[in-house]
Amino acid sequence: MTTVNSSQPWQQRLLNQSGIRRLKFVNAELMLVAPSYPISENLNTILVPQQNVEFYEFTFPSDLSCVAGFQRQEKETGSISWIQNITFNLPHMSDGMLMWAAMNGQTRWIVFTEDYNGLARVLGGMHQGLKMSFGATTGESPKGTNPMSFSLTEEQLLPYLTIPSYEDNILFPSTAGFSYGFSTGFNS
Repeated sequence: MTTVNSSQPWQQRLLNQSGIRRLKFVNAELMLVAPSYPISENLNTILVPQQNVEFYEFTFPSDLSCVAGFQRQEKETGSISWIQNITFNLPHMSDGMLMWAAMNGQTRWIVFTEDYNGLARVLGGMHQGLKMSFGATTGESPKGTNPMSFSLTEEQLLPYLTIPSYEDNILFPSTAGFSYGFSTGFNS
């Protein structure tokens, strides 16, 4: 006997705000990220610090200053992977951020995000961290802006992993080994 099933993989949400509200970076060498199997929409992601780690946190206004994208790609061999991409701009140059970008130019990152709909995700944890690109300008005119632009991109096995919350006390019940190097926030 043949069975026919029907499912709805997408449900409309009453609230749908675009953009990332908060994100934090951690060096990919310091954090093991593993999904539970089988992969499903109710994915439980396991996060295991490999030693004391330091997060770098950013907060954004709701004007699409930070966005994430996921693109499926198929290789000639038939294997499928995902290109994860996060881009954001900071509104003005900062010597501290320029030095941080220079010192961390070779670091691969795992990025925790919380969007404006309250959904929390992990990017860069399957199977290697995200590579960071950075650019800054002193401005193009006397009244112009002088932003710093960041992009983190890499091929991954999945579009992203879900986590129950962005908050450390839920992700890591005992946070004694964690510290924040700095937090950068701005308002529009």
